[in-house]
Amino acid sequence: MKKQAFLKTIFALILPLGIIAFAASCTTGQKIGTCQETKRSKSCPQETKPVCGCNNKTYNNACEAEAYGIKKYTGGACKN
Repeated sequence: MKKQAFLKTIFALILPLGIIAFAASCTTGQKIGTCQETKRSKSCPQETKPVCGCNNKTYNNACEAEAYGIKKYTGGACKN
């Protein structure tokens, strides 16, 4: 019985650390809640189908917005 209690205690201590480590790994590149460009990470087709990024910048297409690290955007050019 003591072994089970010990294992439960260890699990209770390790689980929160694992959750924190996982959450930290998901925020590489951009901070949560920000909308800032990062260095372009890939090339995209030259298709012209504009999207408006959450940073109020128009990109040629969704691939281009995502290549710059912009994850939230809407269809169409931004209305400045």
